[in-house]
Amino acid sequence: MKTNKEILFPYYSGKIQLSKVIGHCSLDRFIQAHENPNPISKRLLTSIKKEEDPKVKRTLKHKLYSFTPSVMIKKWDKRKYTNVQYYTQLMQVDLDKIYSPKLAKELKYWLFLQPECITSYFSPSGDVKALIRIKECVDKNQYKAVHKTVQSKYEETGYFDTATNNAMLPLFLSLDSDILYRQFSEAVAWTEEDNSVVEYVSLNEVPKVQPPNFNENDKNKTIRILKNKISRITSNGHPQVRSAALILGSRVGAGYITLSSAESEISLLINQNQYLSKGTKGYLETAFWAIHQGIKNPKYY
Repeated sequence: MKTNKEILFPYYSGKIQLSKVIGHCSLDRFIQAHENPNPISKRLLTSIKKEEDPKVKRTLKHKLYSFTPSVMIKKWDKRKYTNVQYYTQLMQVDLDKIYSPKLAKELKYWLFLQPECITSYFSPSGDVKALIRIKECVDKNQYKAVHKTVQSKYEETGYFDTATNNAMLPLFLSLDSDILYRQFSEAVAWTEEDNSVVEYVSLNEVPKVQPPNFNENDKNKTIRILKNKISRITSNGHPQVRSAALILGSRVGAGYITLSSAESEISLLINQNQYLSKGTKGYLETAFWAIHQGIKNPKYY
């Protein structure tokens, strides 16, 4: 089985406009570089973390070394799909725009608990990034098909960045002295893929709306699923509350339960849960936010 020293991928200059591979980095070295970057990179990362202007922050970030962990490209070749030699069985996962450092920390640890995760750490902006192990892909289409199923899992956090379906997306160096990691061989390869093709509807066409043929059973089913999810929470509360509330919100959007009923049900369950009752205010904020996010993406039984 491969070790982290044997998994190699390209890295690029600290000038984003220079897209040629300048060398190859092992997964082991990648982790070490994030745990303790060189002094120049460390100063730059500190500046990025302190900067409040998004445009300036972005400009500074583009001065960092970057990587494309999902693909192997020859040294001095440009970062583009036609130059891909093979796919490395790594996939980048980004959880972005997390509203609090505490939540980011919980998500970082939650992500590392996933069996496919190899390493989880904070991004230069204080969000969460990870590399997961996936099945061996033969081309871009298969990679995107695998990503589609990875997205279906992680989008329930409410922070998943879909841009990672692009294997050419630069992953910038970061600093996290408490980066979490395991050996490649210890992670379980994600094997699911979805090759379905999305049918795009013309903007001139009236979208078809599912008829509201719902009854009390639909509402009861929604509440039963919610109860099961909340009752299983005994640790790492925020990601699980958020996941349950996003699903609940999607059922509100579908018309199975009213917003007021949904908020009432989840409030009661959070207060009754032995683990969550220790900090109900934060969990309720997470739940209500996630319900409103879920409403935007209705899901039908």
